[in-house]
Amino acid sequence: MPILAPYHLHKEFPDLPSRALDFFHPDNGKHGKNEQGQRIWLPRTIMEFAEDVARPGQTPDSKQFPRFHQLNQICQRLADVNLLTVFNRGTWDSHDASYFWTNDLLLMSDKEKDDIRRLLNYIVYGFVAIFEDFKNSILPIVHYDSDENRAVGTAFVIRSDFNLLFTAAHCVTGAKALSLRGVSSADFRAAEIFVSKNNALDIAMILFDHPVLPDAKRLELGHGKILDDVIAIGYPNVPTFAEVLAVEKATIASELTGTKGIIVSNPTEIFSKAPMYLISARVRGGFSGGPIINDRGLVVGMVLRQPISEISPTDSIYAQYDNLGYGIAIPTEHILAFTKGVYHRDQSVYEKIEIREYREIS
Repeated sequence: MPILAPYHLHKEFPDLPSRALDFFHPDNGKHGKNEQGQRIWLPRTIMEFAEDVARPGQTPDSKQFPRFHQLNQICQRLADVNLLTVFNRGTWDSHDASYFWTNDLLLMSDKEKDDIRRLLNYIVYGFVAIFEDFKNSILPIVHYDSDENRAVGTAFVIRSDFNLLFTAAHCVTGAKALSLRGVSSADFRAAEIFVSKNNALDIAMILFDHPVLPDAKRLELGHGKILDDVIAIGYPNVPTFAEVLAVEKATIASELTGTKGIIVSNPTEIFSKAPMYLISARVRGGFSGGPIINDRGLVVGMVLRQPISEISPTDSIYAQYDNLGYGIAIPTEHILAFTKGVYHRDQSVYEKIEIREYREIS
């Protein structure tokens, strides 16, 4: 489990996990001799780590700096995942807790070490770090129909040389006008919109011809498996709280909401004939098109509004998933296959759509 250190630790000292690995590297420590006279590396202590990372003009026990027990929590978490070895857990205030690299870490290739470092904040701080890293990469997409009815969905940016946004197809099809926060009308006019010809998959891609949203950290695609911890991030449609009591395990930042759950199954949905994820998070309305992100910060799926079928949307079968408290997501395998089809201009996979009007929003 991620550490329970205060939220400010990730915000104010985001690189502490990486600094901890550097500090406790054997080459950066002290050396001594064992009883046989052989040269050995000596573990270093939390007190020494605190002195090393203290800011100029501050002492390690300053209120403006992580407490000793918080630094110890970080190192214990790294020990839990076999990156550090615990030599001494220390006293109640953790001053003399000491750590050292594990043999597994010492034997890793440089690439493996780089991959580990990329994930350190997620490993140590958990989903709060993932949410903070990617919240600016997840945008509200506003759909206006011919009667000016307004519906909000979610789109997200992925890492790509071609500047891709993904969303659910129903968030863009049939629109008289669209809006995407942070995207100018000039950018949007130069974009292409593709939707899957398989309506059951409900995938849409917005492809820009130049970089957009330069300050957003790009999400990467990965693969999920049963019982992965995940978060769904999106823009729920909540017009009012009157007479509605909702309880969700969630992380909320303004209108962008993170709902925590796990992948509970990978069934074949009976109407689409394609594998989908059921996730134990209730993701309604505006979550459509939003990413499902695992505890390594990788997108493993995309939220669907509801199961796709050939019967009326008012039929009670649509309510059954929601009554059970499940959401439905498209695994990234479908997203990757669709993306490949678009790149190869395979028109059996996609169709292009045109939006008559684009409206800028702040």
